[in-house]
Amino acid sequence: MLDAESNGYKLLLANAFDERVLALIMDIIKTQEFTVGFNRKHGGLDVYTVVNINTSLQRNPDGTSQWVQSTATPLAFNSCIGRLFEDIKQQLSK
Repeated sequence: MLDAESNGYKLLLANAFDERVLALIMDIIKTQEFTVGFNRKHGGLDVYTVVNINTSLQRNPDGTSQWVQSTATPLAFNSCIGRLFEDIKQQLSK
């Protein structure tokens, strides 16, 4: 874990070719969701939340918001993963 540019955030770095990481990425693509867990404090209650990537927050003209089904985020995720692996492939071929 590394400190991220935004205060209070962390970056998790992993080997993209590790079979467990590949399995995780493929599972996210297949199910379009993943679970994030936070260990709040030693001996305390952990908090889990499911992130569903096929929904997005839509702002309405009256200022309210609602969650709607959307293919935009899964498509963007798949595109990002594809570009990531292409970049890695190019780096390895140098």
